[in-house]
Amino acid sequence: MILETVLEADFCQNNYGYRPNKSPHHALAEVRRSILRGMTTVIDVDLTAYFDNVKHHILLKQVSRRFQDDKIMRLLKSMLKSTGKKGVPQGGPLSPLLSNLYLTRIDWMFEKARIQTQENGYDEINYHRWADDIVILINSHQSKEWIVAKAKKRLKEELNNLHVTLNQEKTHEAYLDKQESFSYLGFNFRKTVGRNGKSFVLMIPKKNAQIKVRKKIKETIMNNRFLSMKDIIKFINPILTGWVNYYRVGHSSKVFSNIRDYVEKCIRRLLVFTMLQSRVSLLIKFLKL
Repeated sequence: MILETVLEADFCQNNYGYRPNKSPHHALAEVRRSILRGMTTVIDVDLTAYFDNVKHHILLKQVSRRFQDDKIMRLLKSMLKSTGKKGVPQGGPLSPLLSNLYLTRIDWMFEKARIQTQENGYDEINYHRWADDIVILINSHQSKEWIVAKAKKRLKEELNNLHVTLNQEKTHEAYLDKQESFSYLGFNFRKTVGRNGKSFVLMIPKKNAQIKVRKKIKETIMNNRFLSMKDIIKFINPILTGWVNYYRVGHSSKVFSNIRDYVEKCIRRLLVFTMLQSRVSLLIKFLKL
């Protein structure tokens, strides 16, 4: 609690992960706002095993700038030792905060770039990060191509300084004005034109997210198939509620309908199975008689 209170003052506004009063929905809203402001050239950044490659000596140096307390530093070192010489212990109470702190210099680098490249008060580049999910959006005008090249170069340089590897295969550029799309925090983003002729940002849950929730629902039903239907529904409802609450900020009505149809289909199959099982049991009893 002490570390979070002190370090929070050093975090940049474009960093939304694991912070008080910030959520993935805030990051998604800012990404959509950037696109609507004309930043439609996107650098979708992917880091290779980020949490496993945080260098302890660099991280401890960052913490020591704020804390000159030997007891705190010894405690941090002993906690980090469980992962060897690098990485943060996943599931630990301090891991989100420390992994967030590690990339702070990159957050501020792009915030400085945003301010320096402004023209007439309008942003030409914007950067949004939630944990290790990073997206950089740049004005698509030809005169701003140098910003794209500079952003990629500076990102690689700073990541190298932190000994963080950029996943070249998964990191790519997307040009929304050319009907291309990109993914961020579980949503697919695409720029399109509505019936009124105005452009808007289409946000749809990723297919992987749909597959995962279907799989989870199916497993939940199968693992509890011998319980009463009322009890099974008690297990399913929290899964659906959490999923809908997260994806409600996008254009998800069609996906929600598909998920509802899938749940109903699974329930119907279970009811048929239960009915057949009951009839088979009765038949066996009858034959024994």
